[in-house]
Amino acid sequence: MTASTLFSRLQPLMASFSTVLPLYQSATAVQAGPANVAAVSVAGNAGFGGTLENNGHEGQAYYEVNGLPLLRLSASVMQSLHQPQNKSGTASGGFANPGEAWHFEEHYEAQMGTVVHAWLARMGQDQLLGWTPERIRASDKVIIRQLLQEGLRPEQAAEAVGRVQDLLLNCLSSEKGQWLLTHGHARQEWELTDTFGKVLIVDVAVSGPEGWLVVDYKTARKHENEPQAVFESRLKKTYAAQLQAYCRRLTALDGRPARAVVYALDSNAWIEI
Repeated sequence: MTASTLFSRLQPLMASFSTVLPLYQSATAVQAGPANVAAVSVAGNAGFGGTLENNGHEGQAYYEVNGLPLLRLSASVMQSLHQPQNKSGTASGGFANPGEAWHFEEHYEAQMGTVVHAWLARMGQDQLLGWTPERIRASDKVIIRQLLQEGLRPEQAAEAVGRVQDLLLNCLSSEKGQWLLTHGHARQEWELTDTFGKVLIVDVAVSGPEGWLVVDYKTARKHENEPQAVFESRLKKTYAAQLQAYCRRLTALDGRPARAVVYALDSNAWIEI
C-alpha cells in the first residue's frame, strides 16, 4: 500500500466538512438486525449538523454518507501507512526498547490518526478562519461518524472521539500549532513523487526565507512513566529517515535547503530532526 492511498483516504474526510447535502443518491433500505437499530441520515451541514434519525423506516436502515466510501483496511495495512517498518519485528502493543519504531497499542489508533490528519489539513486550508475550540468540542457526532467510516466499532469510536478532540485542541491552543495552521505559505497534505516514483505525503510544508520547513504530525502517546526526553528521542529516531527523504525531495524542487520537525500533538512537543 502506497502513501497515495492514505492521501486518497483523507480527501473524502476533508471534503465532508463543507458539504451541505449528501453526495450519494437516495440510500437503499437494507434489512436491519435488532429492532432498536436506528437508521442513519446525515442531514444539514455535514460537518457540524449531522443527525441520527429513524426517518420512519421501521426495521430498516438508511445510510446517507458524504463523498466516496472509505476502504476498510486491515490493522496491519493501517500501521504501514503511519509508520516505517521495524526490523526487530516487535509485536503490536509495545516496545522492546525506547529506540524501536512506534507501534499502536490498539489498531484503532491508526484510524484515529487518519481522522486527526484530515481535520488538521482542513483547518490549515481554512487558515483557522471560523475554527474555535467550541466548534471542535461541538463536533463529536461528525468525528464519530468519520471514525465509523474508518472501520471502528461503535464502542471504539465513542472512546476515540474525545482523544481526537483533545489532540485538535492541543494544536489549536498552541503557538506553534496556530502558526502552522495560519501560515500563508504552508502546504497541507502535499503529495510529492520522488525520482523513483514513490509517493511522499508531507503533512505540512512551509516555505520561508531560509528554505523549507517540513512538519510531521504525530498522535503517539508516551508510554506509562516514560520521560519526555526519552519519548522525543524515540520519535526522532523512528521518523528521521522518512523526514530526511521529504527534505531531499523538496530541495530537489527548487534548490533551497529543507529541515524537518516532528510535532507530537499529545504533548505539543516540537522535535527537531
